[in-house]
Amino acid sequence: MSQTVRVATFNLENLDAGPGQATPLEARIEVLRPQLRRLEADVLCLQEVNAEPSIKGGPRVPHALDRLLEGTPYEGFRRFAGGGAGDPHFLADVHNLVILSRFPMIDARSLRHVLVEPPRYRPAMARPAAEAEEAVAWDRPILAVEIDLPDAGRLHVINLHLRAPLAAAVAGQKESAFVWRSTAGWAEGFFLAAVKRAGQALEARLLVDEIFDRDAEARIVVLGDFNAEEWEVPVRTLCAEVEDTGKG
Repeated sequence: MSQTVRVATFNLENLDAGPGQATPLEARIEVLRPQLRRLEADVLCLQEVNAEPSIKGGPRVPHALDRLLEGTPYEGFRRFAGGGAGDPHFLADVHNLVILSRFPMIDARSLRHVLVEPPRYRPAMARPAAEAEEAVAWDRPILAVEIDLPDAGRLHVINLHLRAPLAAAVAGQKESAFVWRSTAGWAEGFFLAAVKRAGQALEARLLVDEIFDRDAEARIVVLGDFNAEEWEVPVRTLCAEVEDTGKG
């Protein structure tokens, strides 16, 4: 029996319920909610969902997302969210990922340096000079869920938000958020950002191959905000085309 499943992705761009936002949350909801409704997604992957503690010192909760989804079909969907470096259920203050599903989730995983160790690098432009190599860690985890489709088997959904092509911090090389002390410092930061982006794409590719090793007929969709065009390293790594691998 055939079944059509609609899978979508949407970067909500710092969706936040906290004070001091450039655009009030209610104004954003007025624009975003109709767009999410029009997607009519059975599975919806989201990026940049911020979270705030309900009580001082308590766990963070995505209040803004809860308000955005009120009155939509997604309000009753199953949910898996993550953004922290350790506990897969821990939410960071900014840029969490979320997967919403109409169908049951059989398995859910948060991966950050599970399949790929962070490369180590000694910055050349750090001031004061770096004494040792440092881990170049990914900014965010990968979310992966296995969804049970009624009468149609399983679907693996992988939600990514790769590092933006903005230079990563290098010690002593920034005057302010967007002003660098030297072009050499910026260049090294830009290089480090590319390493983070490509490295996380590699971890996602290894996850895909791990799934195929268990089930050669597995149905997998990888989506999200790749921050890269189709000809760039992250996307080519994910696709692993025959033209690149020589292996059909």
